[in-house]
Amino acid sequence: MRFLDDSSGAPTVAEALQELISGLLGPEPPVRIRCWDGSELGPPGAEPVIVVRSPDALRRLVWAPNELGLGRAYVAGDLDLEGDIYDLFALRDRLGDESAGEQIHLRLGPSGWWRALRAVAKLGALGPPPPPPREEARLRGRRHDPERDAAAIAHHYDVGNDFYRLILGPTMTYSCAYWERPDTKRPPGYCLATSPDGLRWTPLFDQPVITGANDAGSMIDARDDVPSPVENVTMLIYQQTWKYNPQLPRDRDNLSAMHRMISIWRASSIHGSWTGPIAILEPDRLDPPDVQFYWLTPFRAGRGYAGFLHTHHTAEQIMDAQLVTSLDGWTWRRENDRRPVLPLGQKGRFDCGMIMSWAAPVAWNGRVLVFYNASATVHDGKPRYPNDPLPAPAEGIGLAEFDQALLKGPE
Repeated sequence: MRFLDDSSGAPTVAEALQELISGLLGPEPPVRIRCWDGSELGPPGAEPVIVVRSPDALRRLVWAPNELGLGRAYVAGDLDLEGDIYDLFALRDRLGDESAGEQIHLRLGPSGWWRALRAVAKLGALGPPPPPPREEARLRGRRHDPERDAAAIAHHYDVGNDFYRLILGPTMTYSCAYWERPDTKRPPGYCLATSPDGLRWTPLFDQPVITGANDAGSMIDARDDVPSPVENVTMLIYQQTWKYNPQLPRDRDNLSAMHRMISIWRASSIHGSWTGPIAILEPDRLDPPDVQFYWLTPFRAGRGYAGFLHTHHTAEQIMDAQLVTSLDGWTWRRENDRRPVLPLGQKGRFDCGMIMSWAAPVAWNGRVLVFYNASATVHDGKPRYPNDPLPAPAEGIGLAEFDQALLKGPE
């Protein structure tokens, strides 16, 4: 264990905590720990950094060992974190994996409690237990009694509309766009629906809000914390549109000589009127001549947006996905040197013909997961490898794993 401090011989908080931290995280902790006197222990430059802001963090551990004391210290602000919280979750999982040969635990146990008590005594921080943070529920009754559980749920979720407005927007509802033809005498198009809970949906209008369009589209809430070239915009729809291009191969594509690109529609609210389409993403001279853009799946990332740009290769009728980023949702940059971040699988795999990811990535346990639909057939319905003696695998859903850089967003 390495200490990082600029003291002149006087014992530091980090030195007083050495025995306790070694018992919890092992002799070489994989994180950096910074104490309230500025002293540190752990590898220089390591992340995340656990910040012990007050002796109260140690007193909470002494009086409520393990997760309760840690949770109270974090909520009260006595313990903090610098860096990605998902990295800390991943560390927790590694520390608890005895099958991997780890001999370190997050449980204090009797010996750990005595180490914590000695550390607190060394620092002169012994005293009565600090009061629980005001956010903590004060529950009465038997555990899992219906009334007690109801009180716990109310305490955590009845937090006022200001909180939910941050997630659901000013309308305070879930919203979605879907492709439908409510009236057989009229053309299909994008329809809108809202839901109070994400389960029960109600169409907003009897007819589509956008017609004369293609069903390849995605809707997203516009960010209100980034500048936009158009004022008073809260909703965006990205849609596949076309223009004439006689240079494209014609023998296999269902839109002969029509060049697919991505256009944008905007609205001031889910109940408002929609304006568009405006072309924002189309192939350029640096792309192969047969490339078309089929679909954009946008999601929030960093201080802007990112998205999967589904790239249609006309000659072979295959489809993969590139990564794009944008600060404002209108001007997009092609990342990864335009190489696919969701490439096609090898011959014989279910995803060797087309890959399409229609949902935003999921951040879980320090990992970024992307679900995708895929097939061994290509866009015109034929097998990618027609001469393969083995039958083409059935369509399926795949799972790709990325690092946190996928959610970093635009530079």
